[in-house]
Amino acid sequence: MKNPEDARKPINARLLRRVQRAILKWPKSFDINDWGSNFEFHTGKRAPDCGTTACIAGWAVALGVPGGIATLGTPQWQRDIPSRAMKLLGLTYEQEHELFYDRSRYGSADTPQLAAKRIDRFLAAMRKPTP
Repeated sequence: MKNPEDARKPINARLLRRVQRAILKWPKSFDINDWGSNFEFHTGKRAPDCGTTACIAGWAVALGVPGGIATLGTPQWQRDIPSRAMKLLGLTYEQEHELFYDRSRYGSADTPQLAAKRIDRFLAAMRKPTP
């Protein structure tokens, strides 16, 4: 999908939809206030069973990087999550803040259901032509 704010960065809507499906399928593994501390996602059909959580950005990295978050392997990995997710999803800095952080013009993301609606609103806004 073309990014209306930066033509050089196509938005990875497919990955964003995968994130949406994952947070709805495994609601206990979603928390908008947690980048993904101790969150390891291994490919397969099961959700993480360690009881930890990740936000939209954490899930994007978990699903979009081969080996997921566990491959980052550095103590400062949490600082890498938003920038990695931004690159994986093809977002601008402003879009990153609107999608990943607590306050957003696309609505709340306090629950998995609200986060899924935020993703829907964000993608709908990206499809609209800019005036």
